[in-house]
Amino acid sequence: MNITSCTVRVLKSYDYCHFEVLLVGNAAALDLTADTPIPVEEIDELRKTAARLADKAVEQYKLKKRAIEVGSGYSTKLLREEVAEIKAMPEQEWTPEEKASVKRLGDIEHAAQYDYQDEWQQEDET
Repeated sequence: MNITSCTVRVLKSYDYCHFEVLLVGNAAALDLTADTPIPVEEIDELRKTAARLADKAVEQYKLKKRAIEVGSGYSTKLLREEVAEIKAMPEQEWTPEEKASVKRLGDIEHAAQYDYQDEWQQEDET
């Protein structure tokens, strides 16, 4: 069988959301001559890459959803009000508990701004 191009599609569903990764391979992309068949192993690697990307999308979705849930809770609204009162005072007068409240709110707000780890590819290459 002489395969000179291929398309790999991975569909993944989670929490009523659908994630799709579509990768296309051809001989030129794999540094092969145009008439050289693509090895089945290369197609399988393309499939695995697509599956990993779909899995990563689901994991990032879970993290973002969790961060939004944590950041929008009623207790967070109370914490924001408390921190606003704390920040009205000079920082050197804050008690350890007040400092902890400010830090906790900062952590919650940071988690709600999850960045989807766009640098993941650079980490994998090292």
